[in-house]
Amino acid sequence: MSRGEEYAISGLAEMAEEACPFSAVVESGNPVFHPPGDMPVRIAGYSEKAGQGSPQAKGGPMRCLLEGLALKCKWVLERLEDMSGRRLNRIRILGGGSQNTPLLQLIAHATGRLVYAGPVEAAATGNVLVQAPALGYIKSHEEVRTIMGNSFEVKPYEPVYASDWDNSLRAPPQTDGINSMKEKIVLAWSGGKDSALALYMLVQKGEYAIAALLSTVTEGYDRVSMHGVRRELLERQANALGFSLDTVFIPQNCTSEEYERRMAEKMISYKEKGIRKVAVVNSFNMDGFK
Repeated sequence: MSRGEEYAISGLAEMAEEACPFSAVVESGNPVFHPPGDMPVRIAGYSEKAGQGSPQAKGGPMRCLLEGLALKCKWVLERLEDMSGRRLNRIRILGGGSQNTPLLQLIAHATGRLVYAGPVEAAATGNVLVQAPALGYIKSHEEVRTIMGNSFEVKPYEPVYASDWDNSLRAPPQTDGINSMKEKIVLAWSGGKDSALALYMLVQKGEYAIAALLSTVTEGYDRVSMHGVRRELLERQANALGFSLDTVFIPQNCTSEEYERRMAEKMISYKEKGIRKVAVVNSFNMDGFK
């Protein structure tokens, strides 16, 4: 907070709990919130650009940020479950964040899951318990868990208003809430680490709205031409990330001429939709894209 006013964390938490819920939805990972500065003003500006109301009262901005973090947890949880094919029933919050009572309760409400908080000193404790077996003080992983359970209080937070979150809000997409105002772009997607890093960089920069992930798939094999990964896995990747997957099918032993012809057809279709840029990964220079 700025404007010459100072607040303790506990005071901000109390004001957030008293503030009106769901006044606006913000993407907590948006780059606009990364640098230090006047956060209430930034939150108000972000909300107005997204066509939402501005959080009111002193606790409004903090409430808005905490709800945004809780919604991001919900978004991530849903994609983890989609990728793993199983339901995750518990969430554990470790470290300093386990002391933020309003946030922990909001995460429980948003996800509909039981949230366990603690220990606070998770990093130091983990270092000790990792080194102890190597020195012969602890004999098994089960003993590590027993020591942890006997040494620290773990506080549970139960979901109460999960239906309110489902009915009132949707978890924010990985990109920000004002993508309609940005130039659209397509990212060439192989499913590998370089294209994943490129996607991360594009999202963090926040300059473009990513319209689709584009892959070439070899006919007959139904696998991505670059790495041989099954198309089904690419689709699950894209779905988990919150983006659509677009494909160009090319024949086996595809000639350069045929490849260029089919890619040209796809580029024309993008142009007709108002998309005039495609980001292509340069593995030798990840500072920029073609």
